[in-house]
Amino acid sequence: MNHCIKTLTLLLAISALALGACKKDKKPDSPPTETSATPKAAAEPSGESGIPAFAPVKMTEGEPAVSMLGDYEGVTAMKIGELMVLHKPVPANQIVSAQLYFLGGSQRLSQTTTGIEKLALEVATSGGTRSTDKDAFNGRLDAVGASIASFTDRDASGVAMKTIVPHFEEVWELLTQVVMEPAMPATELELARERQLTQIDAISESADSLVSFITTQAFFAGHP
Repeated sequence: MNHCIKTLTLLLAISALALGACKKDKKPDSPPTETSATPKAAAEPSGESGIPAFAPVKMTEGEPAVSMLGDYEGVTAMKIGELMVLHKPVPANQIVSAQLYFLGGSQRLSQTTTGIEKLALEVATSGGTRSTDKDAFNGRLDAVGASIASFTDRDASGVAMKTIVPHFEEVWELLTQVVMEPAMPATELELARERQLTQIDAISESADSLVSFITTQAFFAGHP
């Protein structure tokens, strides 16, 4: 758990790397995403790439402190180091599901950085790690029927894993690698970038997607 304290700074590093791959052939006139509207008058985030700066990471020496915060409707809340942890046992099955959330989304993005979290996390979870290349990584997941994927939303993003109890330790190790040492290969970045741009272009080709995009732009006008 103490390794996860570095995750916010790691996400910043991943985003910076992915942004460099996105600068070429960018299509600024295409609608970025449904939640990407930022007024031109809005201030750009700090940082040379437009990515907001985070405070320097502070590593915890030894085991992090654990504080029990209470229980509510079967959910136990605790703080481990700087991480808030919510644990809900489900005795009906042997499936383990875990999600690691990063504070992000629209509040930390601008018109020049919109989509960078989605790109960075997609490549981090699908491109292998420095310790385990892509093929070996996917092979280990397939062998135990587990999954590791990313997700993005309006105010947060993150990575998630799902497996069964007997294989938890192995899959948790892979999840830790994704968070702490993603390989971020340039070829995977470019492929993911092209897929994302294609998805953006396709918004105008679907009536439902276009209506949703225009409605969101109007509803959140003037909102970061």
